[in-house]
Amino acid sequence: MEEEGGGDIQQRRAEELEALRAYYGDDLIASDDPASSFSSSSSGAVIVGAQRPPPPPNDCSWYLRLRRRRRRRLRHDEGGRKDDDFNNDVGGAASIIGLEPTLEIRLSSSYPLGDVPPEPILHNVMMDPNSMRDLLRRLGEMYECGCDIGIAWGDACIETLEGGNMTCAFFDVARGGGGGGGRRSAEMAGGTRNDASNDGGGDGGDGDSTGPTRTTRRLGDVVDGRTRTFVPPNGTRYGQPIRHFPSDIVSPNSAHRVNITRTRPFKPPRSGPAELMIAHVCRVDCIEQVQWALAELLFNDGKVQTAAHNMFAYRFRRKDDGTLVCDNDDDGERGSGNKLASLLDVSRAENVLVVVSRWFGGVRLGSSRFKWIASVARDGLELGGFIKG
Repeated sequence: MEEEGGGDIQQRRAEELEALRAYYGDDLIASDDPASSFSSSSSGAVIVGAQRPPPPPNDCSWYLRLRRRRRRRLRHDEGGRKDDDFNNDVGGAASIIGLEPTLEIRLSSSYPLGDVPPEPILHNVMMDPNSMRDLLRRLGEMYECGCDIGIAWGDACIETLEGGNMTCAFFDVARGGGGGGGRRSAEMAGGTRNDASNDGGGDGGDGDSTGPTRTTRRLGDVVDGRTRTFVPPNGTRYGQPIRHFPSDIVSPNSAHRVNITRTRPFKPPRSGPAELMIAHVCRVDCIEQVQWALAELLFNDGKVQTAAHNMFAYRFRRKDDGTLVCDNDDDGERGSGNKLASLLDVSRAENVLVVVSRWFGGVRLGSSRFKWIASVARDGLELGGFIKG
């Protein structure tokens, strides 16, 4: 397999790495010569996966730092010190692998075209042994020949971390507790809405290098004590608007909280290497729940923040008089909101919000993108139980 399909394997790996970088950013570390710096911590913590032998010569490993989604934004504590400054203190990428919870994806020589799956190895985490076995078993069951597994494995591990079944064996100890109640925020670049966006062409598809006017804003600013503002961290090059939410409705202790279900990442055929789409769905019965869910995704999910578009549609009946309330938003992807609204109408799905996040991969999909957006949204509605498959 290595000799016959070596070129295809390398091409597939390169494309998956591009998708992983777009999805996880700097949390991904790819290496053909894995760091040998894994060692037991002097803190006395049990470190899973430490001191593993190097992989066979024809294999290599990818490393993914496991961090809660809320911590993926650039943050500052009261003293102005960046969280990432700690990483610089301990000596760069190799040391980061040795300190933070990390998923090593040890690739077999035939991955992703062979029957031999990659090996998942967890470094610097503490877990109940039964939970560890269950997680590794689930990861193994996800693999199918020809399937890119990196994002699915990463999200499964991050969900375990966020659920409290996995804890860091070293990082908080090294930070001296690492908690801190200081005010944290992030400096983000934003600007006015740019309606030139059309299938990834929001930065001037005709070759005009003049982008939207940029201003510096703080993510999550409170304006007049009543409004919380979301500015896309990558600016508004794809035509996304700057969004404003009522602070009392979208607060962590809001009475309008809802549970959000998401689909697995989908890569459209013949799309760019970083192209991905994910649907998020939740049950809503008032506009306040719609606002809370959108704010939860935009403020607290580091991946959703970086999407080129987060188009959405909602449809619910008011409890008091049964009036049907519905609306949609393109988020710069012109025509996509109407497609989502039509899907809700045709499927007769009610009391639901569906959000489709798209990471533009560099290759324009043309009108076929609407087919894939609707397909991903339908998968989300089926997953959430709003329509039957």
